[in-house]
Amino acid sequence: MAYESSPAFYRVYAGLTRIGPGSEESTARALRCIPQMRPDAPILDIGCGPGQQTLVLARILNRAVDAIDIHQPFLDQLKEASKIQGLSHLIRTRKISMDMLDYAPGSIDLIWCESAIYHLGVQNALRLWLPLLTADGFVCFTEISWLNEERPAEIRGFWQGRYPEMESVQNNIRRIEAAGFTVADSFLLPREDDWTHFYTPLSARVAEFQGAAVDDETAAVLANAQVKMEMQERYWGCYGHIFYICKVNSRGSCCTQKELGV
Repeated sequence: MAYESSPAFYRVYAGLTRIGPGSEESTARALRCIPQMRPDAPILDIGCGPGQQTLVLARILNRAVDAIDIHQPFLDQLKEASKIQGLSHLIRTRKISMDMLDYAPGSIDLIWCESAIYHLGVQNALRLWLPLLTADGFVCFTEISWLNEERPAEIRGFWQGRYPEMESVQNNIRRIEAAGFTVADSFLLPREDDWTHFYTPLSARVAEFQGAAVDDETAAVLANAQVKMEMQERYWGCYGHIFYICKVNSRGSCCTQKELGV
């Protein structure tokens, strides 16, 4: 899904409060799976986008969160929202790539990543982020995952062409464990996280472009969004977004590339 960091993608998704499925309720539910952290525990929200989940993290935990993204307009949108909600003193935005983090090893207690880990791939992201975490650290992320073996040819072909790295829940858990983490909990995002909070606003945004003259790249992003919504409506239940809550289990169990099947 490389197009999802293209200028055309940002044009189409500009102004949306979410660029992937999720909700405040699901963010809060995942947070409840994590034991109480140190009062000064550093928290990173990686690939934060417009930052709806960043606001929830700061509000519930009442502590500082570094919101990280490479798209400045998303960070500006988050800054404005944090001012409105009285949370600007807790949220620091940083324009930096998610694979170029400059934090000290063993310094981070919690890494959050909703609807963005696919940019690196689950196994690569965990490999890169593990050294940053404390011995009791957590990584919490959402990832689109196959839910069962019932995969009609149409939907298999659709995702094979767009995200061939997509795995089943079971395979994702195996890779998470091989990377030195224990899956403390996981849950499927409810249907309203897909439609109420993401696809319905996206559909309205796509409709704004109808009849407008657009370049080929923008047309491709619009067409992909439309097909994606149709596939989601038709095949919801074959796949969905899973929230994985992962705890570091051993500093010595970091995976090798061979163990991850790379």
